[in-house]
Order: sequence, then structure tokens, then C-alpha cells
Amino acid sequence: MLGHVASFAQSSSADHDAATPVTVAVASSAAQATLLSDAELDAFLLADTLGHNLAEPVLSSPEAAASSQFVGLSAKERYQLGQADARKHYKPSKGAFWITFGATSIAPFGAGPLLGLASGTVIAATPPGAAKLNAPHPELLQDADYYRGYRKQAQARRTGKAAAGFGVAIGMQAALVLLLATQGL
Repeated sequence: MLGHVASFAQSSSADHDAATPVTVAVASSAAQATLLSDAELDAFLLADTLGHNLAEPVLSSPEAAASSQFVGLSAKERYQLGQADARKHYKPSKGAFWITFGATSIAPFGAGPLLGLASGTVIAATPPGAAKLNAPHPELLQDADYYRGYRKQAQARRTGKAAAGFGVAIGMQAALVLLLATQGL
């Protein structure tokens, strides 16, 4: 069991590549040592940061490890964990950027910015599909609070990519206007 006094020993990132899960040894005040997966470590650190005592045994199977993440966490904390995981693992498709960029650039100085704004709004309003969420542990998406947090943050990242496409296209158009103005055209 993890007591209220625990010490951590984590392998450095130089010891392994990014695709290999990090294993962490946690020793409690009773001098027990337990190996934690990334998911268990994230849950432990979040609970520790929020002042919770994780007095549950650490489970070794991936399914059990995923379900053990929510032990002692409130609905708000599960929501925040979903958001944190989305920030870390969700990668929006490149289409959000390029569609908005292309629609804004297609007709410069006229309908282009309006088309870009419209396409960006549609992309931002459409939540990412469940198959494209890329959650670190898809079984965690079964928890409603975790899912809402993950999905909201994923949609925010997608909206950011669409806004970036719009901004870059407008910036390029402004640079073109300045270039033409300095050339006397």
C-alpha cells in the first residue's frame, strides 16, 4: 500500500526512448517497493498534488491500472486528468490548419478571410471523433468526467490549429500588401 509518506525513484529520460513506458519505484513508509506504470504515476502525482492519500494497493495489469487511476479522485479531478492527458497525447490532424489556411488564402483581400473564418468556425464547432482521440488508455474514456475533460481539451487544441491557419494566412496577406505598397504597386 502507498502510505502518506512516499519516496520516488524514476529512471531518467536518457535511460529509455519516448515510446518505452517509464517505470517508477515507489517506496512507502512501510518500506514496500512497488513499480508504477506511467498512468499509475500520473494518477499518484495528481492525487498527491491535490492532497489525497492513495491507500489502495497498486494493481499490475493494464486494465486494473487504468481503473485504479480514479481511486480517491473527485469528478472535477477526473475531468482535470482528462484535460491533462489530452494536452499531452491528443494531436489534431493537420487538416484543421490547412483547410482554414487554404480557405483564407484562396481569395485574398476579398471573400478569403470570410471563407477562412467560416471554415475555422465549422472546424472549431465540430468535436473530434472518438476514434481520433488517441487517449493513452482508451478504457479511461468510459468515465464520463474524464471523457468530457479529454474531449473538451482536444477540441480546444483543434480550434487552436484552425485559428493558427487563419492567422498565418491573414499575416501572409498583410505581408503581401506591405510588400506591394513598398514597391509602389
